[in-house]
Amino acid sequence: MNLEPYLIERIERHDGSVLFQFQGKERPIFPESVSWLTSDILSKVLDEGTATEARKAGYTAPASGKTGTTNDYLDAWFVGYTDKVTTGVWVGLDQPKKIMDRGYGSTLALPVWTEVMKTAETAGFAGAKIPPPPGSTNTQLCRECGLIASNRTKFPYQMDLPADLRPRSSCRGHGQGLFTGNRDPQGFPIPGELAAAGAAAAGAPPAGEAGLGNAIRGVGRFLFGERK
Repeated sequence: MNLEPYLIERIERHDGSVLFQFQGKERPIFPESVSWLTSDILSKVLDEGTATEARKAGYTAPASGKTGTTNDYLDAWFVGYTDKVTTGVWVGLDQPKKIMDRGYGSTLALPVWTEVMKTAETAGFAGAKIPPPPGSTNTQLCRECGLIASNRTKFPYQMDLPADLRPRSSCRGHGQGLFTGNRDPQGFPIPGELAAAGAAAAGAPPAGEAGLGNAIRGVGRFLFGERK
């Protein structure tokens, strides 16, 4: 949501009664599903990515964020947030100059951010996991093509997925063929993935075509390999 900027939030009289309360106007910028999924991806930065040192330093609340380092180590950043607090930390010099060799955001800015957020946790701003949008379901997907997993999927994984981001088609398998370099399906890692029970649980493969469709599929098998 985009909130209208303001300078004064509230004015109170000496007895605590409110004389003025800013009534901000909000307007959506991104669909809720896209915002949630982006936030979920950024949470992996702390759990498995460049900001894991925050966890090692004792910060355990659900949070998302991103490190940043400019060319020649002139600036080091970490911007992160929970459902309660957003904090950005910049480390640099008054005039553009290398801070230090290997002066990454994770090395210089992240420790400061971590201590601020740990203090916020004990000051009444304890973070909680941001729930997926209403209507989201736990969905089993193909790790290679990102479509709904089928019993032809070799590397399935599962995750919560908002309804409007759910793929509309299923995996047809990934074989070997003229244009594939005769490679096996790739087990691309998915950060934070949930263990999948197995591709067979994902349902039957898509229905095949007849007549002309079978002929076209025959050409496809020659070029791209048999679906497995």
